[in-house]
Amino acid sequence: MQERVTPIANWIVRLGIAVGRLFGEKAAKPSQSESPVRGRLTAREIHRSLLLQYMRRLSEEHYTAGWIIGLEFYLWHTATTKTHTEEGQTLMFLAEASGGWWMWDDSKGGPLFVPLPIWTEQYRQQGNEILEPAA
Repeated sequence: MQERVTPIANWIVRLGIAVGRLFGEKAAKPSQSESPVRGRLTAREIHRSLLLQYMRRLSEEHYTAGWIIGLEFYLWHTATTKTHTEEGQTLMFLAEASGGWWMWDDSKGGPLFVPLPIWTEQYRQQGNEILEPAA
C-alpha cells in the first residue's frame, strides 16, 4: 500500500480527536459509552462509523473497490506494523476509540463490527495467510 498523506485521513484524525475530547474519557469505558438520550450517538459509535468510512476509502484509493477481499486483514497489518505512517496511526486510533474492527461477513453480505478481542483472535488465526487483498 502506498504511504501518502491524504486529506480524508487528516480530516478523520482531527474529527476523531475532537470527538474524543468532547466526550472525554467516559466514552472509552464500555459501561459508560451508552448514550442516555435515545437517538444520540456515543463517541464509540461515531468512531465506529469513521473507521468503516476510512477502511472503505482506503479500499477505493488503493484498489478501486468498495471492500476488496481481505481488506480487513491487510489494513490491520498496516495498523499494527506501520505505526509511523498516517494510515497506520489513523486506523489504530479509530480501532481503539471504537473498541473494535470491521470485517467482512459473507452471511450478511457486508462488513460486520466486532470487538477488538474477537478481531485480534480472528487475525491471529487467519491473518498470516493473507498478505495482500485479492484484486
